[in-house]
Amino acid sequence: MRLKIDTDIHINFYRLLPLALILWPAGNAAADRLINYYRPRATLQTNEITYLQEGDTVAGYQVSSTYDLQRVHPVRGVIEPHYGVDLATPVGTKLLAPEPVKVMCWWDADGGGEVATVTMQDGNQLKLLHLSSCASGTFNQGATFARTGSSGTGTGAHLDVRREDKLEPTKEEIEPFLTGKPAKPSLSDRELTCSIGAAEGTRDSDCAPNHHYYGHTDPGNGADNLGTFSYQHGADSPEDADRRQLTRLRAAEKDIQAQAVEKFGQPLSKDALSSALDLWNQSPQAGADFVRHLPSPTPTTEQIIDARSRAYIDPYTGVLDAPGLGGASAVEADQKRRTEEVQESMQQRRLERLNR
Repeated sequence: MRLKIDTDIHINFYRLLPLALILWPAGNAAADRLINYYRPRATLQTNEITYLQEGDTVAGYQVSSTYDLQRVHPVRGVIEPHYGVDLATPVGTKLLAPEPVKVMCWWDADGGGEVATVTMQDGNQLKLLHLSSCASGTFNQGATFARTGSSGTGTGAHLDVRREDKLEPTKEEIEPFLTGKPAKPSLSDRELTCSIGAAEGTRDSDCAPNHHYYGHTDPGNGADNLGTFSYQHGADSPEDADRRQLTRLRAAEKDIQAQAVEKFGQPLSKDALSSALDLWNQSPQAGADFVRHLPSPTPTTEQIIDARSRAYIDPYTGVLDAPGLGGASAVEADQKRRTEEVQESMQQRRLERLNR
């Protein structure tokens, strides 16, 4: 694992530690204490998803109305679900492409006025309503494709941002359209816990802990595992184990996204990031090599599985290094299973937001 220290020194602990130390439970615990020695001086960032409330600001613009499935429409006076977040933007405020996007402009006669449907590189779509102008086409990062207005039915000039899947838009999704800066996909603690817990077999499809959560033996090195992430470095309880590992995963997330930005010019998509962190949880050494094997920051499922499998090949020797997982075919089968578990859990979390 590469941990970025404030002095800007990068230390690759796992490349320096012999394999025997990682596989030996007592040695593994000692290595974890060594990492913790440096952690107080490390810059850690917990990237929680931000769901907006009225009065919050996004890029300097105030939230005037939030996602509300029981909202009384301010003009029609009837209960009508509001699937978007409204910002009090003056007429003519520029809307900028945060990454290469495809834009389709159309008129919503049901009250949305001039609308831009924006397709992101990961396939997700957002709708920007009540515009004063809009241009269809493909736009590079930083280019202006529309301006806000007051078209359609509403209460004055504002921007209404909605997801095509009707899930709640977050600050992290909205802000890039006002700044032109690439979004930084992030996973909530629940998404991270549920997806890795599904792959580890410690949580069920509803994210409820099962008996493995309370302790089980690692089939690879025989260590005692505890909690969602099969933590084996010493913890007082499953909850304590989860807190400790989440801190480590957030540090790994920062490093993985930095690699992605360096290689691709933008961070990984949420699907790629969730799989990268599951791989890091399984093997920090392999997780640190994941981005190197990706063809893009928005890979397909097959490309994710391939990159996860290839990350177990030692870059210095070209030899598969996957203790406890078996040969190449077994590694690929394991990575396919884990990737599918992670993606299914992520989809389940999306449905939770939709049906809440």
